[in-house]
Formats: sequence, C-alpha cells, structure tokens
Amino acid sequence: MDYQKLDPTLAAELDAGLRAALGESTSGARELSVFVHVADPVRDADADRMAQRLRSMGVIEPVQPGAVLTMSVSPQQVAELSEESWVVAIRAARQLRTLS
Repeated sequence: MDYQKLDPTLAAELDAGLRAALGESTSGARELSVFVHVADPVRDADADRMAQRLRSMGVIEPVQPGAVLTMSVSPQQVAELSEESWVVAIRAARQLRTLS
C-alpha cells in the first residue's frame, strides 16, 4: 500500500480496519467511502488498465483524466488502488454541510 497517496484520516481508519480484513475475503470487509483523484494526464499505457479496474469496481462511465471519483470500496481495494500509477490521491469521503 502506498501511504503517501492516502490522507491521514483514511490511513488511520485503514490501519485499524485492514488488519482485520487481511484474513477475510473482500466481500466480508467493511466498505469505506472515499474520493479517488485520477492523474491528469493518464498515460496511454495505463488508460485501458484504469478503465478495466474501475469497471470491476462498478464504475461504468468513462473517467476523464483529472477527475475525482466517489467510491465505496473495501480496505483491500483501497490498498490495491493506492498502488496504481493513475491514482494521485485517495481521501476519506466526509459528509459535507452547507455554508448558510
């Protein structure tokens, strides 16, 4: 896992949750809501692998370079995504509040 791509909140949450998830299948692990920041530009060699990986995680729309995706993934999938060259950062998704 590339911890440099994770924000501190997500890294702490993974540290606690990943130990338990390592012995389990990804279907049994608790899902985390995250923002995945995609590189801009994505190298041509990585574009097909990126599309295939994201399709396997349920993203069916084409993803533009520089996009930010909101995903629900297992701790193991966060670890796998952090190793991808086309992923710039992964941050824990938070409930946003209005500025009124």
